[in-house]
Amino acid sequence: MSDIDNAEINNQERETTPLFTREDVANIINEFERQKDEQREVSYRGKDLPERIREILDETPTSDLKDDIKRFKKRIPKYHHDEWTSTPQVNKEFTNDLKKWKVDAHQVVTATSRHAEEARVQARTATEIYELLESIQERCIFADEGTKQTFMDAMSQAERAAVCGFSHARDLDREAKELSAKALRLPASLRHLEQEEDARKPNLFD
Repeated sequence: MSDIDNAEINNQERETTPLFTREDVANIINEFERQKDEQREVSYRGKDLPERIREILDETPTSDLKDDIKRFKKRIPKYHHDEWTSTPQVNKEFTNDLKKWKVDAHQVVTATSRHAEEARVQARTATEIYELLESIQERCIFADEGTKQTFMDAMSQAERAAVCGFSHARDLDREAKELSAKALRLPASLRHLEQEEDARKPNLFD
């Protein structure tokens, strides 16, 4: 390659490479820091659910929501990998003895609340996947209609998984509340408890 060719290539590279002033670089850095701060804030405080998921949770009648979730669970494919994918049952010969055992109500309520939080973690994960798919939906160029439909199915599945998780968590909250009311012999409509609580979380009886 001649010196003239090298010079032309260098000129083309200089013409296509953007030149930034100090102010441009400072603005880019500031924008990067701002986005990092926003991400930290969202991670700490959380954010509103996507509108579509909120609508399903708030506007779908309870009976319809339960039916939808039942159909969703039936359509989920089954996977097999030893004890990771199967739930064991209690041995029948131990059932009667277990029924006689007196359980600490606080322990049961705490365990139920913990399961509710775990359900919400899974629901938040499904919501995050839904948001990621939603954010790239309009920017995607699909090879064909079949590929586009597969993408939309994945997005819909993430949406249903989020709804299922949040709904299950709410059911567990109610179960914990009912058990607490029975154990304390208090009305289920109890609205207030004179006790210092963690202000970051809602009380079981609000």
